[in-house]
Amino acid sequence: MKKILLPYLLFSFIAYASRAQGSISGPECVVPGTEYLYVIVADTVSNSDFQVCFTGGAIPGTNTTCASGSYSASFRVIWNPNISSGEIVLTSSMGKLTKTVTITKPLEGGVLDISMHAQVLGYNLIPGNFYCSPAYGGGCSTKYSYQWQQSSDKVIWTDIKGANDLLLVLSNPLVQSSFFRRKVVETISNNIAYSNVVTVYVAAPPESK
Repeated sequence: MKKILLPYLLFSFIAYASRAQGSISGPECVVPGTEYLYVIVADTVSNSDFQVCFTGGAIPGTNTTCASGSYSASFRVIWNPNISSGEIVLTSSMGKLTKTVTITKPLEGGVLDISMHAQVLGYNLIPGNFYCSPAYGGGCSTKYSYQWQQSSDKVIWTDIKGANDLLLVLSNPLVQSSFFRRKVVETISNNIAYSNVVTVYVAAPPESK
């Protein structure tokens, strides 16, 4: 009888353990300060409650890092900055399941060369070139798209046609003071950031004789 029962019990345990923890669905690469949705499904005995804890993150609007549910539930989580990884730990009557989350840096749009923060320019002249450092952050696998912009009031910004590099080279002279910045889009996440702003002060037109 033992020879028949032992293999059965062993098989039952393996099958039971294989479905014990359930599943954790949601992003594995996150940017701090952004809300992310996670769906928890726990295989529990008689639909008993499970507990899920977010190490390095919290439920928005609270300081709560742990929550409970029954069989299936969804949770919104904001991950903390200044750490490189977090964990989601699901604990139920059937066991424990852990998921690691990589926490990236927020998207930074780059910094304009300090020597170019302000220029004083004669009327109807072309300003010097502007250089902005590369963008960084915004995802675990990133791809950036650049677009330089121009404004006369720092409120309404207009894309400069063909200006899509680290360096901005203007070909048209300026007749009024203007502001310049660079927009960056992280094309995988569609996050957007901007560089700081450089100002070009243009002198008044010369008086006609």
